[in-house]
Amino acid sequence: MDEDTRSTTQLIRPSQQSVWERARSSRPAIIAVVALALFTDMVLYDVIVPILPAILRRVKKDESLMGVLLGIYAAGLLLFTPLFGIWSDRYKSRRAPMLLGQVGLVISTLLFIYSRNIWTLMIARFLQGTLVHVVALT
Repeated sequence: MDEDTRSTTQLIRPSQQSVWERARSSRPAIIAVVALALFTDMVLYDVIVPILPAILRRVKKDESLMGVLLGIYAAGLLLFTPLFGIWSDRYKSRRAPMLLGQVGLVISTLLFIYSRNIWTLMIARFLQGTLVHVVALT
């Protein structure tokens, strides 16, 4: 790696870095961020499955639409993972894509929780599938 591609924190000696910079670049902090991203992924997919029948009853739809909602999640994942992979590789810092993905996941999950019709459920699940791997890819 040449000096032009190094970040400024790598050029500063560890003794000159602030406590926050040292903590943020430590192995436990990195593992915690990755664990949070993977936990978010697991919650959005694995925890939704048992509660989908109750959500579908709330919007007065048949439980046979469970497969449609799971398929929409997978479609968003399939269509947009390669695009977001290319996009995140173009950034020198992976912070912006990861933060965008986390904010988008929060918004789409809130949309899913508070939706009152099947169309907003479908849009929310598509967005969740689209954005979940923005976090995982970064």
